[in-house]
Amino acid sequence: MNLRWTALLLLIPFLTASAQNQDVDPKVRFARLAKDFKEVQKSPDWKKIKQRRDIIVELGDLDHENSQKILFQAFAEDREQVCRIPAMIGLGKRATYPVLKAMVTRAVRDRNDVYLMTLPLALSHSKDSKIGPWILSHFWVKKGKPIQRAAVIASLGHLKCAEAYGPIEKTLTEETRDVRVLYECLFALARIGGLQAFDTIVPFLESPERFLREGAILALAETGSPAATEKVLPLWRDPFARAQEAVAEAVRRSKDEEGLGTLVQLLRTGRLRVMDTARCALEEITGEKHGLDADAWEKWLKDKAAGKVVPKDPASGPGSVATYYGMRVLSDRLLFVLDFSGSMDAGKPPRIETAREEITKTLDQLNRKTLFNVVGFSGAVMWWKDEEVPATAENIAEAKEYIEKLSVGGGTNVSDTFDETFEKMTHIDTIYFLGDGSPSVGRHTEQEEILARLRWHNRCRKIRIHCIALTRGEVARFGGRKGPGLGRGRSVSGPRYYDEEEAARFMSRIAAEHGGEFLHIEK
Repeated sequence: MNLRWTALLLLIPFLTASAQNQDVDPKVRFARLAKDFKEVQKSPDWKKIKQRRDIIVELGDLDHENSQKILFQAFAEDREQVCRIPAMIGLGKRATYPVLKAMVTRAVRDRNDVYLMTLPLALSHSKDSKIGPWILSHFWVKKGKPIQRAAVIASLGHLKCAEAYGPIEKTLTEETRDVRVLYECLFALARIGGLQAFDTIVPFLESPERFLREGAILALAETGSPAATEKVLPLWRDPFARAQEAVAEAVRRSKDEEGLGTLVQLLRTGRLRVMDTARCALEEITGEKHGLDADAWEKWLKDKAAGKVVPKDPASGPGSVATYYGMRVLSDRLLFVLDFSGSMDAGKPPRIETAREEITKTLDQLNRKTLFNVVGFSGAVMWWKDEEVPATAENIAEAKEYIEKLSVGGGTNVSDTFDETFEKMTHIDTIYFLGDGSPSVGRHTEQEEILARLRWHNRCRKIRIHCIALTRGEVARFGGRKGPGLGRGRSVSGPRYYDEEEAARFMSRIAAEHGGEFLHIEK
């Protein structure tokens, strides 16, 4: 199954619960939520904070005129990021023009950039036609902090603000330094201008900056132009793997059969993740299933072109690849992230022992052309290598020895682990993240802040992140695959970090937001 769809399927329990709530009269439902919110709105108790967060999420989905009052109060006054960020996203869905203005002003002027990072996501839900022109007139800057410029441009694109087309087009042609700003310009023009943006975007297919080539491919597909496929197909030979994958994705979106031959070529020459994306596109367009077998696909295309009756091939799956906790490893540029915090010593046998056994089995299965690295984290971040290395027998043996020697103890430093990953690892396209606890130490410990920063930093990189949670109990909101229950454990630090259900929820969101698969093992 396409892992992006797998991640979306994990949301079904939450979506089902939301659908059930829609059956309740909005006035009755709002009255209940308002009453419940008042009871928990100032409590510092972690259980009450979670209740407050869940109420805020529900209010963001509730079609009631007074929802915005509570949402704005939470965004402006709550001390918890876990409440403020969902409130901001809820305001994007529900707030009227005056409240949206107040929300955007606070987000842009707050000292914490996490609200700027969240702004495009929040405004992607807004249907207010006046907020875009207002943002353009009050917060458009030609120079200054790149994060603000990128966030404002992305927001204007989501809002499809017609007045912003000219200034964004001018920025795209004049900006020479900040790749992220240019990247957001490409998508904003496509969303606002559609076919009008086609000729402006095309030159960036030949940009010396690899992320802009990849962005231009996807932005052209977003314009809806029938000429987009013809323009992007030659980039299947691009040396940048994400650009190759973008070509496959562009063909999938257009469902243009002229691109089928190119998809087969990507099966022959692409990296493993590119090959899997090409496979998914071929299957979606044709309804056939031939896995990663380029010869089988080519024969099918030739038979089809010759007018032969082509029987359905029952073959499925990506072929023989390594597995990790039963998940297919569909990448040859890998990073394994392993939690060595104190709580990993819980369970019988200890969680860390089963984790070591699983990664050892996976390392033995890797193709020798695969590049990989391993990082352990607890209170500190402990890298095996400073860069990715080939999966030779010697390197595999050394990695196993490193994993065996790492000792368990300390807190759970998720924030610094991801920050260092984006800084150090320039070649990886897939992460397998294994852990059992909520963030407890590091530069950032608020889950919502870590999620927001991860979304922002992975916007261009598009690293696929799979998560394995070794925790006790059910995953209440986001579901996922479950393994056998094998014990219980606890994390370090304060009460919220004892909450293993919340830790699993956090990890399931990482996977869902970054195209990955989530596996929950009761341990």
